[in-house]
Amino acid sequence: MTDSVVADRYAQALVGTISDLNELDKIDAEINLVGRLIETDDTFRRFFLSPLVPQSDKKALIRKVFSELICDDVLNLIFLIIDKHRENITTKIANRFSALADELKGVEAGMVITAVKMHDDEFKLLEAKVQKFSGRKITLEREVDPSLIGGIVLWLGNHVIDGSIRYRLDSIRRDLLEVKTHLPSEEIAS
Repeated sequence: MTDSVVADRYAQALVGTISDLNELDKIDAEINLVGRLIETDDTFRRFFLSPLVPQSDKKALIRKVFSELICDDVLNLIFLIIDKHRENITTKIANRFSALADELKGVEAGMVITAVKMHDDEFKLLEAKVQKFSGRKITLEREVDPSLIGGIVLWLGNHVIDGSIRYRLDSIRRDLLEVKTHLPSEEIAS
């Protein structure tokens, strides 16, 4: 079973513990607090992900650090993750839970990929336009990919709008190859 499938099952289980949809944001913030700590704190990450650290030590630290910050459901999920030796997918579980929470709230997630970092006001303007166009509440993430050369790629659900220069150049190259394959061989040689 892939990590994504397993992460989805844990995230679904956490969703199953919620009795009131108003709790979604709170639990989302709590599970992502743990996920962010794993991503940003090298000492915590090495400790939490190490197979050499006993489970009891990991649970004791989690209880000490997070008992006042996260609810029992999230704490129990983290303990289950430790028991099942799935610490390495904690961040994936948090990300999947966020996606499920957005779905339950009717929010569609998307990704904006640009060749250079977008300014905040440009990003907010784009987000507002995409939201108006789609007619749904949208939350966009940003990513930078210099290989795009310029332009923008927008992922929204299962749809992609690729307005990058790289895509346009690839399209021109494909068109030229198509024309070349239809030309008689003596015209290509001259």
